[in-house]
Amino acid sequence: MLFPRIAALAEAAWTPQKHKDFKAFSNNLSQHLVLYSKAGLYYYHPSKPLQNPEIPVRRKKPLNYKD
Repeated sequence: MLFPRIAALAEAAWTPQKHKDFKAFSNNLSQHLVLYSKAGLYYYHPSKPLQNPEIPVRRKKPLNYKD
């Protein structure tokens, strides 16, 4: 699930260490979640994890290559 992980990645990458503040990020993220919802995106909601649960990844069977 790309959202809100992409917002966290951007925060971690572009915010200087001395300005990083998890509480401020969490407050900003709540505003992003509203936008994700309005845009119809399927996103992970940290305070409501069952709202849009992560879909388990189905692993493909390994291919048996023979040389």
